[in-house]
Amino acid sequence: MLYFCGYEDTENSWQKNFNTAFLSELDRLKIPYKRLPNRDWTTKVTKDWEEAILSIESKDTDIWFIAWAKNPIMHKLKEKSGKKYTRIAGLGANPYEQAVLTANQGNFPKVKEHEKKMFSLFDGIFMNSYWSMKLAKEAYPHLVDKFIYSGQPTDFSDLEEEKKKRRYIPKLIILNSRFIIERLPLIEIELAKRLIREGFRIWHLQSDDKIMNERLGIAHLVKLAEESGIEFIHTSTKKEYFQLLSKGQFLLSTSISEMMPVSACEAIYMGLIPIVPDFGPFKEIVHPNNRYPQYDLEAAVQLLKKEPHENHDISDHMKENSVWRMLTYMNGVAPTSAEEK
Repeated sequence: MLYFCGYEDTENSWQKNFNTAFLSELDRLKIPYKRLPNRDWTTKVTKDWEEAILSIESKDTDIWFIAWAKNPIMHKLKEKSGKKYTRIAGLGANPYEQAVLTANQGNFPKVKEHEKKMFSLFDGIFMNSYWSMKLAKEAYPHLVDKFIYSGQPTDFSDLEEEKKKRRYIPKLIILNSRFIIERLPLIEIELAKRLIREGFRIWHLQSDDKIMNERLGIAHLVKLAEESGIEFIHTSTKKEYFQLLSKGQFLLSTSISEMMPVSACEAIYMGLIPIVPDFGPFKEIVHPNNRYPQYDLEAAVQLLKKEPHENHDISDHMKENSVWRMLTYMNGVAPTSAEEK
């Protein structure tokens, strides 16, 4: 039996996409599972939650999948029979800081020590990119054997309708990373100025304007970006977001803090031309001809003007391949190629 404690089902979120992708594959493969109550890892363990978990009579051959690596229920679950697995969707890191799961570096030694203890409770920790796995191994060298590459299980079926009828607007650039400090908004703004002078139009698609306005300095940066010609468009549903995404000719990113961006994979699947830094996880999914040296804005401009049409491989992140890889490992077999399933 596989016991699944996923993410909270927040509408239009990558968390819900993961739950849906993973469980739909279990259904398709006819793998028996029991879905446990979803909880945010910051939630305290309630009595009913604890009782629901501890009442399960698990066996050594059973598998527990706990989506949040820092889920406090693990303190109760560690004594239960069966192997325990988790995944890390993102690490608070860039090339100039150590990778930790909690991006708040305010009390780094305490945060890192807590994460060491939590991670050690699992038999395996799935990572969604080779890049994130490299950072995790460097940050937690005594846990290197626990980190496993799985890809980012993504259900692309919701894009099909818009993909089939897609009619892009020439020279329209889509930015879809969150507009926050670690995504380098100042570089985005400067690059946008140069591109607009070259005749490009830029939409920054956002699903959550709360994030943009709550962080110190972000509201000012949003105003500066809008004055520079970036058009911020807020979407309330995934359908609306995909409709707008389909109108772009290009996907552009300036970020070097990605672990494996679902938004980039979605744009590539939709058919947009990606123009991204030659860095991190982008090197795993985007053809070299579509990557520019990070921070080299002039190189990015010239690349956009070339309109490089290449094939980009996001197959590792399709749900059937990624979930297969996870299931294979949890069943004690080291995966090689999803084509062999």
